[in-house]
Amino acid sequence: MKWLSLLLAGLLSIISIPAGAADLYLIKIENQTALDAANRIVGSARGMVGDRFLVDLSADQAGQLSGAGISIEKIESSYTGGKLFLISPVSSNYVVEPKGISYLYTRDHLYLAELGEKEIGTLRDEGFQIVPIGDRTTPFFYHPPLVPAPSMAFYPSDTLADMVSQDSLYSYVHRLELFKTRYAYSDSISAARDWLMSRFAEFGYSTISLDPFIYNGHSLQNVVCLKAGTTEPTRYIVIGAHYDSYCQNADPYITAPGADDNGSGTGAVLELARILKDVPFKYSIIFAPFSAEEEGLIGSAHMASEMKSQGTDIDFMLNFDMISFTAGDADSVLIFNYPDYFRSNCFRDAAGRVTDVVPMQYNGANGSSDEYSFYQQGYRTVGFMEWDFNMANYHRTTDLTTNMDFPYYQKVVKIIAAALGVINNALPPVNLSMIWAMVILSVSLSGTILNLILIVSFTAPIPQLRPGDTPIRSISLPGNLNTILPA
Repeated sequence: MKWLSLLLAGLLSIISIPAGAADLYLIKIENQTALDAANRIVGSARGMVGDRFLVDLSADQAGQLSGAGISIEKIESSYTGGKLFLISPVSSNYVVEPKGISYLYTRDHLYLAELGEKEIGTLRDEGFQIVPIGDRTTPFFYHPPLVPAPSMAFYPSDTLADMVSQDSLYSYVHRLELFKTRYAYSDSISAARDWLMSRFAEFGYSTISLDPFIYNGHSLQNVVCLKAGTTEPTRYIVIGAHYDSYCQNADPYITAPGADDNGSGTGAVLELARILKDVPFKYSIIFAPFSAEEEGLIGSAHMASEMKSQGTDIDFMLNFDMISFTAGDADSVLIFNYPDYFRSNCFRDAAGRVTDVVPMQYNGANGSSDEYSFYQQGYRTVGFMEWDFNMANYHRTTDLTTNMDFPYYQKVVKIIAAALGVINNALPPVNLSMIWAMVILSVSLSGTILNLILIVSFTAPIPQLRPGDTPIRSISLPGNLNTILPA
């Protein structure tokens, strides 16, 4: 019977190996051709790690993608492990390596790893954001680069900055602090949610709703307030911030004041809703306080995924997370942008016009906050965070309004208000895969001038023109071919 035992052992060993087990890869999509190939060969991704898509590939799929000219990088063979998480520092100014874990991959201070509940809690307390990867599929996407718009000589909409009130900002954050805790699983999160809805109603909005979702057996809700657009109501700007809080040096069910993190971001959303209420805006605006950000960007991930599945046309998503603390004399603010500087430059320029705050631009989505959820669905994002990260009070009982810098906080919101005014008055950005240009060539034949018309097609974006700009007449074409476009 020895032969039978050996046969059975061999069969069991074969069964234990998943047939056709896929390998774990990262791929980067850098043009429309690559996007088409990825959609055809794979379909969708598990999620994002930086600017790369995390995918499961068979050997045949890997070969097809490589043959299509797509950059691929294998990070694990025949992956059959547990749930994956993306680990990122809470601020680009607080960059440390997570200790005591083994990770599958790391790049640009992002770490991909399998984690248990104990490890998640430890990393969170050490100042890392932990985001689950693979709970939702991520569509492949590619954004052609946009040409920065010429500067305007006059900015009448900067008067919106003058409407930002420090007293209003204080009242919002102080009230949020008085809930004692806004921990996602506490009873107080519901009271905070209802208070936010009442504030939007007091400003005069009528389209206010909840965006419900279930996480870890808890029923949670994002708050949604709609300001309808005038000329392009089906195109949206999402203005969001998380309203939940967390505390690591006390029981978060009882105490998690979360003034800077993230009463400050939520207060900015409320103040912008207040000042924009009666300002005609061409795009529709969704004001969105998110829940369960502290649990891994859960609320924003739910909303972004739903919007993508419904085909919502989002111009960009604007997020605020911890924007009210300074530690030194020089005031700076971090501005994150993805995939390029096209929208964030409006905020950078506004900083110099309406405040003395120095904008520090970071090319990439903030992996530790809610804009990352929208980035993972292929939407353009801009995010704000204080430059001097409030590490001493982060997730502690000392995260109070008494430790906030309200003059600085007001300046940051002024920057945002002024930039939104510019975006409202600008012509919309245009992405065209093909632009047709007419080149007129003059040729002399036997003393007779003949004008030959050559039609050239090329891939390039059209520059954004703003009111008062001089139309651009000449642009540079690929291959150093220059031509003149009629204005």
